[in-house]
Amino acid sequence: MKLATAAGLLRSGQAGVLLSLQRLLKPYYRVCFLGAAAGSGLLRRLAGDPVSLDRLATDFAVAPEARRPRGVARPRRGPG
Repeated sequence: MKLATAAGLLRSGQAGVLLSLQRLLKPYYRVCFLGAAAGSGLLRRLAGDPVSLDRLATDFAVAPEARRPRGVARPRRGPG
């Protein structure tokens, strides 16, 4: 955020609204995650024994490219 924008928020009295909104978003995202995890069956799958990430990806048919964290390059295969 630019300094002029932050100063404008403080002068207008809207900084408190922005900060309270930020406090509300964290629980909202948690509820969204739990709802999506329950809807997909992930919570039911994790309720049993521990499961590896690769096994979860296989169970939920996630493409191998999607399993790799962002910014991590594909391993290169050498000759032979």
